[in-house]
Amino acid sequence: MRGFLRYLYGHLRVTYEAITDTSRKIPVISKDTLANAVVGATALGARSLREADFLGRSPMMKACMGRSPSDTTVARVARGFYGTASALRQLWRRLRSQGYLGRGGQHVSVIDGTSWGGHLTSVVAEIGAAPAIVGTRPIPGTGNELSASLKLIQQVAAEEGRFADYLLGDGLYACERFWKACDQVGCWGLVKTSDREAFAIFHQARMLFDHPIRGEQVGYQVLEGLDAARACRYRIWQTTGLWADTRRRLTVARLEETFLKGKRQSEVFWVLCQDLTIAPQKLLDLMHARWFIENNVFKAFNDQAHSKHQFSHTGHTAEVLSHLQALAFVGLGAYRSFLERHKNLLPELWDHGRIPLRLLQSVFRLVLSPADTS
Repeated sequence: MRGFLRYLYGHLRVTYEAITDTSRKIPVISKDTLANAVVGATALGARSLREADFLGRSPMMKACMGRSPSDTTVARVARGFYGTASALRQLWRRLRSQGYLGRGGQHVSVIDGTSWGGHLTSVVAEIGAAPAIVGTRPIPGTGNELSASLKLIQQVAAEEGRFADYLLGDGLYACERFWKACDQVGCWGLVKTSDREAFAIFHQARMLFDHPIRGEQVGYQVLEGLDAARACRYRIWQTTGLWADTRRRLTVARLEETFLKGKRQSEVFWVLCQDLTIAPQKLLDLMHARWFIENNVFKAFNDQAHSKHQFSHTGHTAEVLSHLQALAFVGLGAYRSFLERHKNLLPELWDHGRIPLRLLQSVFRLVLSPADTS
């Protein structure tokens, strides 16, 4: 824990200066102490504010982190916190400047909706050696993910400019509003969708791929290969076409995957991309990279911070706690990558050999006891 906190606040220089506390005029416990308590408890895998309170009362944690607020104090004071998103954004900038983010020399981000703290949230994350959360925005109820996500894209672009080279999304984002939002950012949008969508551009592409009047591979490309990591054979048909009722031209690709083992036999997907010069292999890699936000962000974040748990019924409080938890989650990912890069510092910052962090967290919760009250 000490090594992680030294890395987070010393090397990455994470600060809470951007956070304003509007709920207290004369605070007894500083906002830095409150924020640090949530970050530290998340790093140890606390599953609730009550468990974070339990961890904070232990002699070991008091020696490591000093004074720790109670769960009721954290919940009450967090309602008046503003600016936690800025602290998370500063960490993203720091990771990018230190070379932790990027894919093939380019910056690739993914946008999707999820449930954090029991509240629907739109999230933009960047792919890299350590997953980084760029920004979040609450979704006001079901059926509003697209509108909230587009506002989030505009917000991040207004504050950061061209924050990505490619912005990936699922089939929900196959619409002109998303393409226009990507134009405003100055990036290329890429969307993966199912074979069941009745888009006119897909019908035109099928006619070209399946009934080539001018001859095989005239007006389109075909790429076949074996994906050993996923144990499947793939075939890609790729061309360009006009988006319906617009003058916008997009790269259109149909991907067919045949699995060599397991219950699945074959699947067909479609990919739309604004980059008209993209190579089929790169398009294939980016299509699979869209799952980064599901596997490396949403699932990993829930495993670390139990983000599906409803930490507060108030949307703003849940958002504040999610941002602080995300600081710990992103910081831990960067810490692991840092130790892999600088193995000579491993004995100094990590004295547990190759024991997985999750195992250490479980053992820590089992052996830890509150302060002696006898």
